Amino acid sequence: MNRKTLPVLTAFALVGTATVLAGAPATASHNGTTPTAFALSASGYSTRVVGGDVPAGSDRSAYQVIGCTNLAGLHKSNPEVDVNLGEFRISGARTDVATTKKGGTVSSWGRNRIAQVVLADTGAGRVVLEGVSSKSRAWHNGTGFHASTRTSVVAITLDPLVGPDVPLVLPTPGNPLRIPGVAVISVGDRDTTERANGAQANADALRIKFIPTGTVAYLAHSRAEIMSGLARGVYSGSSYATRANALEGTVVSGPTPLLIMPCVGTEFERADIARLTLGNVAIARGLNASQRGVVRDGNPTAFERGKVARTNFLNGTLVVRGVVGKANVTLDGNQASKNTKGTTIAEVRFNGRLINLGSRDSITLGNNVATIEPRVVKRTKYGIEVTALRVTLLQRGVVVNLGHAKVGIRPSGL
Repeated sequence: MNRKTLPVLTAFALVGTATVLAGAPATASHNGTTPTAFALSASGYSTRVVGGDVPAGSDRSAYQVIGCTNLAGLHKSNPEVDVNLGEFRISGARTDVATTKKGGTVSSWGRNRIAQVVLADTGAGRVVLEGVSSKSRAWHNGTGFHASTRTSVVAITLDPLVGPDVPLVLPTPGNPLRIPGVAVISVGDRDTTERANGAQANADALRIKFIPTGTVAYLAHSRAEIMSGLARGVYSGSSYATRANALEGTVVSGPTPLLIMPCVGTEFERADIARLTLGNVAIARGLNASQRGVVRDGNPTAFERGKVARTNFLNGTLVVRGVVGKANVTLDGNQASKNTKGTTIAEVRFNGRLINLGSRDSITLGNNVATIEPRVVKRTKYGIEVTALRVTLLQRGVVVNLGHAKVGIRPSGL
C-alpha cells in the first residue's frame, strides 16, 4: 500500500524560507554586519553517525558553521531535502547559524531542524520520528554571559503496513524508547557553560542506537559560543604533526596531535605524542604541535607549528627526519605580515641515499614508489598555511602530510 504523506513536515522544515530543492547549496548573508567586542561562533548538523555499516561521507549531514568572527548580523543556512543513511533516512533537514546584536545584547545562535526521520522497515512497519529540532544560544548583555538550549520532538509513531499509525511514547531523560530488535531512542545530551569571560551551549535532540549493528546516530545538533578578550584582531588557525589520507579521500590517520587556535588567541600551548602508526605505511615518532596568539607592541601576532622528529615509510625504504612546519602572522592595522620562517626538513633518505631537496617543487623517488613535495605553502589576505613535507606513496595510494601549520588574524574593525 502507499505510505501516508505528512504535508505538515514540509512546513516545519522550511518555515521562514523559500522553497528548497534537493542538493541546494548552503547560503550565507554578510550584509549589514556590525563589529562587536566579542568572539562569536556557531554550528549545527542534522546527523552524526558512529560505528556500524553506513555509506561513506554520511557524517554531519546539513552541516553549517560560523567560525571565529566578531561580526554581528551574519546568517548561514544549509538545507538537505533527503539523506539516505542506510539504517535510516532523514527528510527536510536544515541548519541555521547566526550572530546578532539587538540593543546591548550580542548573541550567537545555532539551530537544526529535521522534518522526518524514518527508521528502516521492520516486520511490523516503519518507525517515524517527526519534528526533531534543537536550538542553542550564547549571549552577553548588561548582566554578563548566558547560555541556553532547547530540544523538541513532535511525535514518534509506528507506521504499519496495514492500519492507522500507532503513537509511541516520547523518550524522556533517563527513560529511552526501546523498540525491540530495532533501536533504542534516547534524549540527547544538552549542556551550557557560563563563565566570567564567555558562554557556550551545545545540544543534541536525540541519540539512536541501532540494535542489529550497534550504529549510533546523533540527531539535530546545535552549538553556540561567545567569548570576551578579543584583541584588535580575530585569530584562527591550527597545527598538527601528521595526517594521512588515501588518494580517494578516505582517512587513514587524522591530524595528530591537533591544536586549534581560539578566536581570541592563547598563550603558548603544545601537544605531544611519542609514536604513531599511519595505517600500514609508516611509523612516526616525536610528534608535536604548538601555538601562540598574543598582542605585542599593540599588534596581534601568532604562530602555529607542527613537528615530527622521524618518520619511517615502507619499512625503512623512505626515512624522513626533523620536519617542522611553522606559520607566522602579525597584524598591523589592516595589513598582515606573514611568513613560514622556522619551517625546516633536516633529512630525507630513500634506500639509504640522501635526497637533495633544493628548491624543487616535487621529486619522484624510485620507479614510481613515491613523490615528495617540500614546503607546500598557501597564502590568503590575512593568513598563511604550510605543509613542511607532503609524501605521496604512489603504489599504496596514500598521501601523508608532515609538519602542518595554518594561522591567520583578521582585523576586528573596532
